[in-house]
Order: sequence, then structure tokens, then C-alpha cells
Amino acid sequence: MTDSAVREKALVDIHQAFGRLDVLVINHGVLSPILPFSDISEQDYDRIMDTNLKSAFFLIQKAVPYLEQSRGCVVCNSSLFSGLPGNPINPYYLSKAAMDHMVCCLALELGPKGLRCCCCCRLPLLLLIIIGIIILMVMMMIDNDYVDDDDDDD
Repeated sequence: MTDSAVREKALVDIHQAFGRLDVLVINHGVLSPILPFSDISEQDYDRIMDTNLKSAFFLIQKAVPYLEQSRGCVVCNSSLFSGLPGNPINPYYLSKAAMDHMVCCLALELGPKGLRCCCCCRLPLLLLIIIGIIILMVMMMIDNDYVDDDDDDD
């Protein structure tokens, strides 16, 4: 997605194949390297920001004319980490925080044109599984089938 010609061709191909574009989902990005602040090279920084933010910005920009025709929407997949400080600092966190802000600004600018813009900040899968297990355990504890009502010693 960092190549502008690839982005433009993808949009043209989609429009030709389906006749319209209803939803644009931004779901690409890179995380690594995770290094101390002093060790992050300008090349690493640029690669992460170009992939995670710049390519999304310009893909959305090119998609807007198609989305205006269908009164479509833009959904950007961000990260829970966009709002959390990280140690070590990582350009990934910065790129996702900037994406969150970009989507807020896009919603204000494109909303009056009938386009919706939103950002999904997913929780890590393991955290969702742990939350689900805790909910199940609580439900089991309050369910009458799991409460020993009789007075015998078993």
C-alpha cells in the first residue's frame, strides 16, 4: 500500500469489478522494529509511518470520489496502543495515534458529504479471551445450577 500506483489501481479495479465502492477498510500496518528510542533509525521510522499512516491517508483521499457516489464509509483499524504510552517508544504507537486523529478530522470534513468515518481500536485477542473466561466464571457462580442448595455435606 505504500506505492501510490498500486493504491490507485486497486481502487480502479474494485470500481470496475463491482461498479461501486461502499466501504473502505484500512487494515494494513507494520509494528517492528521495537527498539529503544535512541536506536530507531530514520529508515525504520519512515517505513512504519509510510505504511501505517501515509498510505492510509492517500488511499482514503483517492477513494473519496468513489465513496461519495455510494455515500459509503471509511473504517480504519487502529490499535488500543494508540492511546497508551509505550516503553520503549515505537513509531507504531505514534502512527496509530495519528490515524485516530486523522479519522476524527475526516469525519468532520467528510460527514457533511454523507460519508462516515470511524476507527476501530481492537483489544489484543488474548485479552478478549481472558475477559470472556472471567465473564463465564461469573455467570457460572451466579447461576443456580452451580450453587449447592442442599444441606448435606457433599
